[in-house]
Amino acid sequence: MCADDAPSADALDDALETLRNGKAPHGHPKIIPCTSQASLLTLFLAAQTPARQRKVNISRYVDTVCDNAFEHGLEEWALEAVVDLVSAKTELDQTSITTLIKNLYPAARVQSRVVVTVVGALGQGRNKPSPGSQALLLKWLIVILDVLEEPGVVGRLYGVLFAMLDMISLRLVTHCLQFASRVYYIRLCAYSCHCRTPLCHLLALITRRKHVRPFRIQQLYA
Repeated sequence: MCADDAPSADALDDALETLRNGKAPHGHPKIIPCTSQASLLTLFLAAQTPARQRKVNISRYVDTVCDNAFEHGLEEWALEAVVDLVSAKTELDQTSITTLIKNLYPAARVQSRVVVTVVGALGQGRNKPSPGSQALLLKWLIVILDVLEEPGVVGRLYGVLFAMLDMISLRLVTHCLQFASRVYYIRLCAYSCHCRTPLCHLLALITRRKHVRPFRIQQLYA
């Protein structure tokens, strides 16, 4: 990392302390290369700073994190940190967020709290990521189903995932067209176009006999 691009030592220390307390429970040591760790901390700082006010080019830091993820995989703390970063609306540009999501390579089995974070990022809301990011996160969930530390966690979230189908259904879109604001209607259409396919794919993979209920069948036929 170039000295003229690096954040101040105090800022890095503060960010590192926050990351250590929140993302590395039980004092787990940071074993990825220092350059990747510093780049991840820089991204956390950049995510809180509007692009016009930044003095750094974050693309190089994104590349560093992604290169390390591709070569070594992301440790538990790092994976959770990156997922937290891309699962909320921040000041990072969409290209950087997309690149980070596409390089979420876990070095070990994925923790349940990571899955909960991703599912919590789905839907409409002021602090939610873009529909494109949500679609990529859904596709990532599909890919990692076989490497979850606790496979049953997705099944316990089945009701939440299925309820999102009703939110993006054509019936609701028509309702919004008639009664809601045009802006919300456009956002809902965008969400529907991006997320319906991967959401249905995920539900198809995790559906079991216990999940089949009359009210859900009625919802699909409504």
